[in-house]
Amino acid sequence: MLLAGTMLLVRSLSNLYSEPLGFDPQHVSVAQVSLAGRQYSNTASSSHLMDEVVKQLAVLPGVDAVAAVDGLPLENGLNLPLHPMGMTVSPDYADEYRPVTQNYFSTLHIPLVSGRFFVASDTAGSAPVAIVNETMARHWWPNTSAIGHYIRVDEKLGPQPPDVPRQIVGVVPDIHERGPGAPAPPTMFVPLSQTPDNITTFFNKVFLTSIVIRTSGRVELSRQIHAIIQSIDPDLPVASLHTFPQLLDQSLANNRFIVLLTAAFSAIALLLTAVGIHGLLNYQARLRTREIAVRMAVGASRTHIVRMVVQQGVQRVFFALLAGLTGSFFVKGLLSGLLYNVNFSSIIVILATGLLLGLVATMISLLTAVRAASIEPMAVLRNE
Repeated sequence: MLLAGTMLLVRSLSNLYSEPLGFDPQHVSVAQVSLAGRQYSNTASSSHLMDEVVKQLAVLPGVDAVAAVDGLPLENGLNLPLHPMGMTVSPDYADEYRPVTQNYFSTLHIPLVSGRFFVASDTAGSAPVAIVNETMARHWWPNTSAIGHYIRVDEKLGPQPPDVPRQIVGVVPDIHERGPGAPAPPTMFVPLSQTPDNITTFFNKVFLTSIVIRTSGRVELSRQIHAIIQSIDPDLPVASLHTFPQLLDQSLANNRFIVLLTAAFSAIALLLTAVGIHGLLNYQARLRTREIAVRMAVGASRTHIVRMVVQQGVQRVFFALLAGLTGSFFVKGLLSGLLYNVNFSSIIVILATGLLLGLVATMISLLTAVRAASIEPMAVLRNE
């Protein structure tokens, strides 16, 4: 049962690593900075800084694209209650609000479903626009296109909501914003330069601003990234610098720890099981030493003795395996909150675990049987 639970967790972790994230994380590095200082208390200063950083990083050799985002995928971001204008409905308070620079979608290789991406003319002085993901578009406009509709922050936050109504100009595929094991939440992307000052101030105090850099291969840019940011603002240190696969590992750290812990216990349990089965079968074979000697003395072959001892051991293990497999399905129910996308394959995993233990027990029975069949019958009977 313990080994089956471990194999189910391993399968679940494998599914999480192979789950499509909605973007291409390969050859993407992420530098994060904290803009909590007073000089970045408004959108204009924060947007100007990010524009300058993106501009200088984009010309480095080996760099294909650069963008900035407030609220990196797989990490926590800002949640605001959003709903379309003109609809008297209850908003979802778990909607994601993500300010991004113009090249964000092309940098992460996020395709366009309909409409358009942000362009250079989407500035602070232009009409407020937004791009939504497919989950939000299906939720509010299931039978029509979301393009051209207006979306706003719910009035329940106060008579002066933190953001103005925005026209939807594009729809992009879903991204696992909260991790590969969590469903894609309704998400609205807004131009970083159009983000209201109150949202920018709050975000800069609570979250890190991320700079995503896509390279043409394995290019080491850590020194250049530090140097460029320091040249723009000497008082602005880089809080962290990772590749996106490393960030994926961090987001799955808890799952990986649980798998490693249960795997360690399972390995110990498997070892104890093997030792216990060997000791039990060896003891039973020793009790039958005189019987085996008599059988061999009257003409039984060593092959017959081996088959007899193996059959005795396998019969006992078979009933134990049936009990263990039955209990494994109970374990699966207990672990359902930790498993991801293993509904059908769980049966195969549990049966494979039973087969593994059966093979281990059979091998131990075979070794015990070979040792029992190697006795000299006349020497045993003489001693008896």
